[in-house]
Amino acid sequence: MSHNLWQDLHQFLWSWWSHDQIRTSPAEGRLLRVEPGDILTVRGLDVTVLERAVIESPAGPGLQFTCRTATGTGELQLTIPDQGPGQGLGQRLGQVPLQLVWQESDGPSPIHACEIEVWPRAKRIGLQDPFLNPKRP
Repeated sequence: MSHNLWQDLHQFLWSWWSHDQIRTSPAEGRLLRVEPGDILTVRGLDVTVLERAVIESPAGPGLQFTCRTATGTGELQLTIPDQGPGQGLGQRLGQVPLQLVWQESDGPSPIHACEIEVWPRAKRIGLQDPFLNPKRP
């Protein structure tokens, strides 16, 4: 009986390790966890995340963040490039970096994850929206 238990546990751990992990850089991983209320610094400018939506684009699945900026609104689109049939999410992320596009009124422009700083759940830790109170603590 214990032999079957160990076999089942081994099979479960092997399945989890080889298929269900998302493999990405730490900078990209932080972007996957962004939620409404977080503050991002995008190319040196503070923005507040208003909405987070899962999208399906021609390039593959991804996330779209609608943000409040100093001049209105902007969108950050994060796409996980589709590598064809038979590729799981973890395999796609392990092979190809995320595609990021920042869009404001002047149009879309590609951006790298290192150009974005994430200030998680700012509302929960007492920071104010930078556009309601421009002075940072």
